[in-house]
Amino acid sequence: MTKNAPPLLAAAAVLVIAAVIAAGLATRSSAQSVMADGTPSATPSQTLDPDPLPETDAVMPSPNPTGSLGPTPTPIPEPVLPAVPADTALPMPLDPYMTSMADIHTIDLARDAAAAQCMHALGFSAWTAGVVRSWSAEDYLEADVLEPVDGAVAAGSGYPRQQPDPAVAAEAAEPEDQRAATAAEMQAFSGTADQTASGADIPEGGCEVSGEAQVYGGEGTLDADPRLLADDASFLALEHTRVKQAMNDWVTCMTGKGYAYDSPMSARNDPAWAAREGSEPATAREKQVAAADADCAAGSNLYPTYRAAKRAYEQIMLDDRRQKLSESMGVFDGWVRRAEAVLAAR
Repeated sequence: MTKNAPPLLAAAAVLVIAAVIAAGLATRSSAQSVMADGTPSATPSQTLDPDPLPETDAVMPSPNPTGSLGPTPTPIPEPVLPAVPADTALPMPLDPYMTSMADIHTIDLARDAAAAQCMHALGFSAWTAGVVRSWSAEDYLEADVLEPVDGAVAAGSGYPRQQPDPAVAAEAAEPEDQRAATAAEMQAFSGTADQTASGADIPEGGCEVSGEAQVYGGEGTLDADPRLLADDASFLALEHTRVKQAMNDWVTCMTGKGYAYDSPMSARNDPAWAAREGSEPATAREKQVAAADADCAAGSNLYPTYRAAKRAYEQIMLDDRRQKLSESMGVFDGWVRRAEAVLAAR
């Protein structure tokens, strides 16, 4: 999912990229046979080695206008992990610099509102912010590439399902009579025409860009986006030697239980249940797989190892970009202040 709001792109990218990786991995695992009682049988002939994960530069968003870090980052030597804390909830080095989803949502709302003000000024009085929306409620769900599973919970209800904030979901809900934009409106919104039919000058880039300018001012990028850095740390961590070994141990454990999955991502995103809504009950097979996943992850110390590796990479990035991160925090705070002013003026 592509977003125009710089800090949100990284969050959306992690969800999308993780799903893409897992979908490819899960394709083979979903082909396993199933016993009459619903328990999948082992398929020894199936390839179980985890697929290669993308290099960091393969998952970085494009540099403009997303506020990415620019050129492909210099390769980071693999850090040594002398000890792996058992507590996976320990804070991460980039946490103090992390942009909040609530603030990102405020920015998105303001961009839509500012664009609507521009459209009204051009004579499109029937335009509302919902005609062309730059966000969805699901955009603000946060998930890491690799996440722990509670065995007891999984055995009873399968893999957890995140639900959007009810207030945000209500804001995103479209009325039954929501109309589509007209051709003339889209020309003004996207800037594909110089003037409206009535002769009003359309700003360069259209009302969409004009609305963004009200929020971003002259600073449309972050020199160091903490969300993009955290994403890089996630994928670098998956390639760490210790994490790869833990992942292989997880695969061996799952194979021994009769489940042919290449990685925890492929198990969580098995096509048999990946699209299950949170309101739908999990199948018996999903519960069995999720519980086995949790047990094998605990036995291989997978999640603490992954978090330790990610923490180490984040620390390296923080040490290298501390000043730029501080400056970017100031830029982002400016976006939020301007966004709040736009919304207050509605």
